Amino acid sequence: MAFCLLFFLPFSSVGQNELGLQFGLGNYYGDLAPRIVPSESHLAAGILYRYNLTSKWKIRATAVTTTISGADRNNNLDEFSNLSFRTRISELAVAFEYNFVPFVPGSSSLTISPYVFAGIAGFHFNPQALYQGTYFNLQSLGTEGQNIPGSNLSPYSKINMAVPFGIGFKKTVSDNMVFGIELGLRATLTDYLDDVSSYYPDFTELAATTDGDLAVRLSDRRPEVDLEPSVSGTLRGDPTNKDFYGTIMFTLTKKLGTSPCYAF
Repeated sequence: MAFCLLFFLPFSSVGQNELGLQFGLGNYYGDLAPRIVPSESHLAAGILYRYNLTSKWKIRATAVTTTISGADRNNNLDEFSNLSFRTRISELAVAFEYNFVPFVPGSSSLTISPYVFAGIAGFHFNPQALYQGTYFNLQSLGTEGQNIPGSNLSPYSKINMAVPFGIGFKKTVSDNMVFGIELGLRATLTDYLDDVSSYYPDFTELAATTDGDLAVRLSDRRPEVDLEPSVSGTLRGDPTNKDFYGTIMFTLTKKLGTSPCYAF
């Protein structure tokens, strides 16, 4: 077995590939959602390619899209801000997968295994807020003062990195089909999935920027619900924590080619 893997793995990928689809739900954890809110879940879909290095170690590539959203009205927060958002997430990721039980697609005996995975991902997001029946892009407005001349804040990038990790369970359901379910989380390197991170800006200076009146209205939304306006310089979010998003997915992959030999 060891010789088979050692000499033939570099020269042939026949039977070591899987390709399939993922379907499920996406959700978010961040400044506007200190807990997962089931009603804010949205459909998620993706493509999964898996290369079986050995019977336990796999490498995988995924392309996933989902929508995440949040509103602090869904939570019992100390300070109600009336802020909300939605954004489409478009993600590309590569990860290693470890199967706790030897698993070979198409095998008559190695047919079931729990697994864990971790890797690296890049994703695009563009937070929006609903105001008077229309969704507005928030990043370009600089709702925390990013567009104010002399501000020490720069507009955040809508392309960012994340560390995807999770757990799953899979089972062979026919000679060449594998069904699975997995929970995946993404620890992002941004605190702006929801456009909320640090402090309320100077509203007078914000009003003087491009689209400043709209920026002020979407920066502080307390007056919309007859609350006292927020005070410039007070916390709007929690700048010490980055945002997370995650998915729970059903997967169905098809084995390409015939089953390889492995060193177990």
